[in-house]
Amino acid sequence: MIMNDNTFDSDVLSQKESIRRNIRDALTNKKSISYMTPDLTVPAFDAVEHPLTTFVSNFRKAGGKLIPCTNMTLMNLLDKLIKSQKYNTLLNTSPNLGALLTKRNISFVNAIDPFYPADAVLCFSDMLVARTGGIGFTQHANRYVSVKNLARDIIVVSRDVCIYPELEQAMADQKRRYGEVQPPMMEFLSPAPQDDLGGIEKPQPTNPLFILFLVSDAFAQSEAAHVTAAQKPVAETHPVTPVAHESQNQESAD
Repeated sequence: MIMNDNTFDSDVLSQKESIRRNIRDALTNKKSISYMTPDLTVPAFDAVEHPLTTFVSNFRKAGGKLIPCTNMTLMNLLDKLIKSQKYNTLLNTSPNLGALLTKRNISFVNAIDPFYPADAVLCFSDMLVARTGGIGFTQHANRYVSVKNLARDIIVVSRDVCIYPELEQAMADQKRRYGEVQPPMMEFLSPAPQDDLGGIEKPQPTNPLFILFLVSDAFAQSEAAHVTAAQKPVAETHPVTPVAHESQNQESAD
């Protein structure tokens, strides 16, 4: 089929006229476009239903080492860790923990030259965030403004009652406890993957290894349930939760 020039011109004119008509219709029939108003009252995330379980899971996923313990087992496990790692310099930032270390004849220092980080630093935290697996530090509980760059291993002691579902809740509770005055310095840190050299983790002060001793009566109850189940015939035993299982065997940070 041969198309002459006149046919081509008529097709172009027809298309142009169609475009002009659509533009005229759009300008003539102006309509307001309605946008859906976002509901700012709806939470951005699902609620954290089990803060303890969520925190333990997220902390370990991020690369932290968690050692479940109770009031009765805390110092024994802490003593074993420190002695097994053979730290040359252990920096203690918590006065309360210092008294316990002295009773155990564990050598430590209260201050270091910032240009010469310690092998390990011992801290107390009263804020654990379940959503992120993060650990909060305040100056009123630790001597240093920041625990970063103090040591290659950060050993933290905390309790399950210090776990908050969200960061905002942890900060709000701090403000409430101190007379509606926000503490001057707060720091929240999360574990990060370690450099792997030849299959061996190499933590550095700039990217330290987090070792958390988490004190909870729930671990003692789970341990008792685990021991009771182990004494029954195999057919009657029940699966043990990860926390209960690790509370029995976790004697070091490895």
